[in-house]
Amino acid sequence: MLRFLVYSNMKNPLSLLLLIFSFSHFISFQGNADNDTDGDGVPDVIDAFPNDSTECSLASFITYTDDGTSVTITDCDVLVSGVMVIPDTIDGVPVTSIEEDAFSDCSQLTGVTIGNNVTSIGKRAFEACTSLTSVTIGVSVTSIGDGAFYQCDSLTSVTIGNGVTSIGEYTFYRCTSLTSITIPDSVTSIGESAFQSCSSLTSITIGESVTSIEEDAFKYCSSLTSITIPDSVTSIGMYAFSRCSNLTSVTIGDSVTNIHTYAFNQCYDLTSVTFGENSQLTSIGLLAFYRSVSYTHLRAHETPEHLVCRRLDEKKK
Repeated sequence: MLRFLVYSNMKNPLSLLLLIFSFSHFISFQGNADNDTDGDGVPDVIDAFPNDSTECSLASFITYTDDGTSVTITDCDVLVSGVMVIPDTIDGVPVTSIEEDAFSDCSQLTGVTIGNNVTSIGKRAFEACTSLTSVTIGVSVTSIGDGAFYQCDSLTSVTIGNGVTSIGEYTFYRCTSLTSITIPDSVTSIGESAFQSCSSLTSITIGESVTSIEEDAFKYCSSLTSITIPDSVTSIGMYAFSRCSNLTSVTIGDSVTNIHTYAFNQCYDLTSVTFGENSQLTSIGLLAFYRSVSYTHLRAHETPEHLVCRRLDEKKK
């Protein structure tokens, strides 16, 4: 192959010069191969983790702290590109956390897999990673910080590990390419504006341990057509599903006691709201279904009728 390249470019001095430079660079690189402690093919002189064979392939871009018992990823060069794998360990020490803003504005990063020793993802950790398309969150992560994936507008696939117990505020705010999300049964709360303006989101599965859906959580999810609120949920926050303009049906679990003000405001296509036979609903906030479902649709379902009548009469005035 080398002889062919030389022959085919012999009449082009510039091509030949580039070839000679590339070949000499290759020989120089190979000459350092003996100085490769972990056997990954990367000489230690340019290898961020020269003693760790399980490292991230883009490790030379990462900054981290190591206290001897745990490693925290603190920063990453914004020029990093491609898929980033956060390793389980660095030099045998477990990687347990990703600090806030660690990967923010890494606009050429296309994928992230988070190791199974990581327990927390900091605030805005991957904010504005605009080329990021897929994220896999390890099984040990318990909390996803506020705005962790804020405005990752190319993100189409997210796998949330079964260890996560809370999804922070604005975590996936304006991830406009995200089409589906499954929130595992380990999660107990969905933070304010967590999925707001995820305009391509068509499928949401809410785990059976979620107790609260906070304010604006799914506001402006304009592609969403139906939602089932599990029996574990007790409260639906203000504007939680407001302006989900294509939402046609909602099923609300028995444990919901409070639907807050404007919760389903301006869901123009909403024609069916179903409450369970054992509904514990005690309060529907002012204009909770403003410019959404009609009086007759709600009245037919099993819910305290005086509350429904009162709130919808306010809407009609």
